[in-house]
Amino acid sequence: MSEDPILLGSTAGSDARLQLSVQQQYELVEVEDPDRGPWKVATRAYRYELSDSQGRELAGWHWHPSGSSPWRQPHLHLRGGRFGECHLPTGRVSLEAVLRLLLAELDVRPLRDDWLAVLDEAEAVFREWRTWA
Repeated sequence: MSEDPILLGSTAGSDARLQLSVQQQYELVEVEDPDRGPWKVATRAYRYELSDSQGRELAGWHWHPSGSSPWRQPHLHLRGGRFGECHLPTGRVSLEAVLRLLLAELDVRPLRDDWLAVLDEAEAVFREWRTWA
């Protein structure tokens, strides 16, 4: 995972701050579409991981279709309890969806008041041009 996760501020002022690590592999692909322009970014893998303030992973959204793991579909890891190392199936997860979870559900303090509109707009573009769901 990234050497420098993002330390997230809490709206509740709690000492239980969260950290987010983001990795994406992508490829620039030439396309023949006048609406898109000559290029698009194609995601080839992702890893979004949420940890506590001590660096212990709480949840991880992964998609790594190549590599040593036999699990090639998008999945979620929930650490602890019964789930341990289970690969819980998900659909494709956008970074915007993870950020929305942090801001709307987990009391992470937004840096701007219009965060919802910004995420909505970015995710709409993602949904419109993605090639698989």
